[in-house]
Amino acid sequence: MTASNSGLITTNVAGITDVGLRRKNNEDNFLIADLTTGRVFLIPQRIGHRISENRLLLAVSDGVGGASSGEVASSMAVHSMRVELLRRTKAPLSPFDRLVQAVEKANSLIWSESQANPERRGMAATITAALIEKNVAYIAEVGDSRGYIVHSGRIKQITTDQSLVGMMIERGLLTPEQAKTSPGRNIILQSLGYQSEVKVAVTSVELTVGDYLLLCSDGLSNKIKDEEMLDYVTKHDSVEDTCKALIELAKERGGEDNITAVLARFEGDGLKPAEYVSRLTTHIEILAAFDPDTPRPRNVSSSGTVEATPTPNRQPTTSSYTSVSAGKSSTQTTPTTLPHSVTKLEAKKEATAKQEPVLNVGQELPSEAKPKAGSTNPDAYKTRELSSERKKSEGYFTLSFGSSNAAPLFSKYSRDQLYERNNIAHHQINLAMDAILQQLEGFRSLLYWTEQNGEDGSTIASYIRRLESFLRTIESQHLSAEEARSIVEKFSR
Repeated sequence: MTASNSGLITTNVAGITDVGLRRKNNEDNFLIADLTTGRVFLIPQRIGHRISENRLLLAVSDGVGGASSGEVASSMAVHSMRVELLRRTKAPLSPFDRLVQAVEKANSLIWSESQANPERRGMAATITAALIEKNVAYIAEVGDSRGYIVHSGRIKQITTDQSLVGMMIERGLLTPEQAKTSPGRNIILQSLGYQSEVKVAVTSVELTVGDYLLLCSDGLSNKIKDEEMLDYVTKHDSVEDTCKALIELAKERGGEDNITAVLARFEGDGLKPAEYVSRLTTHIEILAAFDPDTPRPRNVSSSGTVEATPTPNRQPTTSSYTSVSAGKSSTQTTPTTLPHSVTKLEAKKEATAKQEPVLNVGQELPSEAKPKAGSTNPDAYKTRELSSERKKSEGYFTLSFGSSNAAPLFSKYSRDQLYERNNIAHHQINLAMDAILQQLEGFRSLLYWTEQNGEDGSTIASYIRRLESFLRTIESQHLSAEEARSIVEKFSR
């Protein structure tokens, strides 16, 4: 994928972070570092190196935790990565391995700090970091901060949001438009420091002349569409002006969150011409994907080595993890666990008052799902819903059993197909319950700090009670896997 060691690569890069219009402090951080010289830049730079010496680090991190904790976590994330990558400069490792181990080391440091310091308990941060070596950018992601490549008048998101709605979009359960108003849009499935280990997603892209790389926090991506980003990148003369204009646009549209953007443009005869890439999708290679169903337990020891580590107090399940390297994939069966999810909550009363409930309850069932009048066995009818949205997605709710209306389902599918559908539904319910439990933890932490500050926590307490009641309803009423299986065995062919 790399070019020859002759030629120069010039990188014009700028980064800007803004507190926005609603927050009192800025929990975002960014980093621009020349790993060849060790220098860190806070102002726009023009960096030139021969291709063999071209080593840069660009990073954006969005802190989670409220008060000053989120700011501390995001600062630790970006700066620890720089230190770790500089330390591993001469290590006999691939860029992919160095990047992943640097992210895992950052997670270990933030986790250790949050466990050792009660005032930092619960702090965490997202990270999207680009390690540029020679003419290739390796982009690592944990959380929902984004990375984009702009090439020949086209823009492509090269990260995948590690959030509840991002996962549902990937699986075809939500459209991007529905995700904008989904109750679970604030739930991210992993972040640095929230657990003792993370699953790092990595994508690579070969850079050509005139390419742009844009990293940003969700304060920007939640307000500006991809095509608008493309328009701003192409119409402004400098990367600094582009960052300023994008941030101002996000503020004009509300600016409720902190806003951060890092933009780099690549030039030089050390890069192949833009015409070398005819299709942008073939320009991008996924080296490691984040799958919430099959996270790979890994931890970074004090010596910097990567070790497999079981998640404490969690019941393991058996799943497959597929790793991709140098165009080859290998699948192995390992004990894995459902991931924790993280709710990006503000430690601010005004933001809390606007927080929406995670899931809807008490939805009226469609008439076709109700037992027919005069049914001889109405008590055998059972149906379980998770929410009105998931009612529309057959993978997210269990089937209706025992009524005469269930007969078409049993005649349409074989027993093995019904087993599979039931297993999928049961797993997705457990995944959703896990996400709600983690949101409860976030609300309880927020309530604690709200009361510590002498503020009214009644609104937060009300949400906690509603979520607890909803969980009890799901736990007491939904069919277990064994119950559903016994019904399938009794009625299916």
